[in-house]
Amino acid sequence: MFALVLLGYAFIVLIDTIPVYKDGTRREFWVSTSLLAVSLIVAVLFSLGVDLPSPADPLRQLITKIYGL
Repeated sequence: MFALVLLGYAFIVLIDTIPVYKDGTRREFWVSTSLLAVSLIVAVLFSLGVDLPSPADPLRQLITKIYGL
């Protein structure tokens, strides 16, 4: 499963990230690369069987603090 995740992300880099880099749009390249790196880390952790905490409870608490609901 780990190899399939890496293979899939390699394909995404070839199709999506390299053309953005060649176009010279540096800001879009770095935003795309950052988001891709974060999603790669999460996908690798899932493929290795690591249980990640759900962000639902902290988000609910943040929204409650902001809006006072």
